[in-house]
Amino acid sequence: MDYKFILFLILFSIIWKTSTAIECGENEEPTDCLDPCLPTCLQPYHVTCNFFVCNEGCQCKPGFLRSGPGESCIAPTECGAYCLENQEYTSCGSECPDTCTLRNQKCTDNCVMGCYCKKNYILDWLMGECILEESCFLAS
Repeated sequence: MDYKFILFLILFSIIWKTSTAIECGENEEPTDCLDPCLPTCLQPYHVTCNFFVCNEGCQCKPGFLRSGPGESCIAPTECGAYCLENQEYTSCGSECPDTCTLRNQKCTDNCVMGCYCKKNYILDWLMGECILEESCFLAS
């Protein structure tokens, strides 16, 4: 193979990579493999991601999380302003909070900052909101 052609390919790939560089917002950084299941204020706990395809994009820098899906990256202590109805911000919530269908899960003791259901409320995954515990429809 001609060395000039190889040199051309190398220079082209460098120029291409530079010209298609991703511009990210405040508290974000570019990544070659964006994880769609990273925590947010509204979903601060770990979620098992069944859908994962590597795509370029912007992710929050370490120590920051999205205020909501597709929203800006903020410090976890700012999440309180983004909590939904029947939720409150806590600096030490469970990685595996109870839901209408999953209760008393085996989980680590790690603290996770974010929005969690208020007392007497529980997460309804189907509705994506916190509802009164007695409103849960549990199949026997």
